[in-house]
Amino acid sequence: MRTMKIRVTSRYNVRTHDGLASHIDDLMNALHQIEQQRRDVEGADVAAALATGIVDISAVVAADSWEDADERASEVFTDAIRSAGGRVAESGVPSLADDESLTADIRSTEMVPA
Repeated sequence: MRTMKIRVTSRYNVRTHDGLASHIDDLMNALHQIEQQRRDVEGADVAAALATGIVDISAVVAADSWEDADERASEVFTDAIRSAGGRVAESGVPSLADDESLTADIRSTEMVPA
């Protein structure tokens, strides 16, 4: 199977917006570190609407299939969010954390050839 580069973008909503601006900086730094460590990830980017808590996170991943790209990107995004001090809510499972200010609920994912 041929490896292809796919840009994966996920949109998620941070439940509470306290400290979101500094979290975005930490998130970008975490993504940069992941890019340095992994050969299959490049071109990471983050955009956020501070007023609403909506965050778009994207990266180009090298993968053998669309499904593989989705899995790799999900792993990268989850690792970056956690490295930046946030939490990723499990699908359909409420967070048990006392402080949910940086808990992300991933809402949608888009994939396009890079």
